[in-house]
Amino acid sequence: GLREPRSLIIDTDCGLDDLATLALAAAVSAPLRLVTTTSGLAPHGHGHLLARRMLNHVGLESVPVVAGAEAPPPSTVREKQAWENSYGLRVAEVTREMGCETTFCDHLARRDPCDAGAAAKAIVETAQAAGGGTTILALGALTNLAEAVRRQPEDFLHLVQRVVIIADTDPSRPSYNAALDPAALRVVVGSGVQIVLVGSSCYPRPAWVAALFAESGMGVACSAGGKSDLGKRRRSDGTTQICGDSAAAATALRVLGGIDPYS
Repeated sequence: GLREPRSLIIDTDCGLDDLATLALAAAVSAPLRLVTTTSGLAPHGHGHLLARRMLNHVGLESVPVVAGAEAPPPSTVREKQAWENSYGLRVAEVTREMGCETTFCDHLARRDPCDAGAAAKAIVETAQAAGGGTTILALGALTNLAEAVRRQPEDFLHLVQRVVIIADTDPSRPSYNAALDPAALRVVVGSGVQIVLVGSSCYPRPAWVAALFAESGMGVACSAGGKSDLGKRRRSDGTTQICGDSAAAATALRVLGGIDPYS
């Protein structure tokens, strides 16, 4: 079975569903240790800025963000689909609705620090600091993870418990993330680490999100000011658990859970 990870790393292209994942990590106090950014939906130089803003918004200011390979690899040549072209506008709309307004103005972009090597180094070092047992959620191109495998294959295999990849195996539905860097996908799959594929049939629908709130009361049981034990909390096993802002996370999940990010 899939046991709760000792530590969690999210590698993201900052799609709308990825932003929901960051909010959910805050809402359930997941052991999130690191966020790295990769290519996909967010424009080059903006992904890490958006990830940082989102984490801050849900109370996870202590979780580091490392800018990875936000530019597509030269080997990947593909035409954007219609829904991709509206990404910037949709991000602006939904972040405004959740109270975390953002923009993709060119003058805000920081392209110099965007490097797969920096992300790969951070991934391995974070997994080492956690003592292994790390789960990586791969929500975009697998360029950063592949670089980590190439640089430190034994450490990656020993320290990473599993990589959860958002990718379809159904040939009738080409996998968006796999197409972003097919060569990187081959490297990660060949690393020997456990791979968990999550396809479109497993994507949460708005009705599921509504049921989640109904069952958990998420966003209701908050103290005055909407905070829920901000800062760091000690688990029973002695490890540190970073907690977020339940109210902000709940609002973000309600907004993001009611839309289809791929239409």
